[in-house]
Amino acid sequence: MAVGFFAEDCVLDLDDEQNILQVFSHQNFVDILNQLVTPSDLTTFLDFHRRQLSSFASFQNESTLLKQFLQSPDFHQRAIRVQEQLIDNELIEQVELRLLKAVEPNQTVFADALMAEMQKNTGMWFKLFNSVLERYHEAGTPLPNEQVDILADESIYTYACLVEKNLSL
Repeated sequence: MAVGFFAEDCVLDLDDEQNILQVFSHQNFVDILNQLVTPSDLTTFLDFHRRQLSSFASFQNESTLLKQFLQSPDFHQRAIRVQEQLIDNELIEQVELRLLKAVEPNQTVFADALMAEMQKNTGMWFKLFNSVLERYHEAGTPLPNEQVDILADESIYTYACLVEKNLSL
């Protein structure tokens, strides 16, 4: 329906592919926000969605497209780039193998399992993050907005890794 409406009922000026109006039903957008809890993951999905619309790619609805996105390399590219920067700065030796496996073709079952684990850990991350913010605020020394923005804008994959590392201590 989404792509059909977009292709058949909307007048487009595709000379400017960056400024395409993206329309979502309320329920679809709520579902997207429930799965993509970080601003960076949401903006990456919106870029992915825009590219699909501008290329007139066929998809059943936004839920289907979101599933495609979560199983695509696009979703994990930011985490891969961050890990590559850590390698360049000699903080880690290699990109995490399960991250690389999740972006391989025909690894949808593995990617789905990894996503389920990441979503579970993201809930724990927000509890931890909010408690840290509360403690600093109660102590009268709130964290600077820049630091809060950096911590809040990480990808869901980074959140999951941080929780895993804390749980293993």
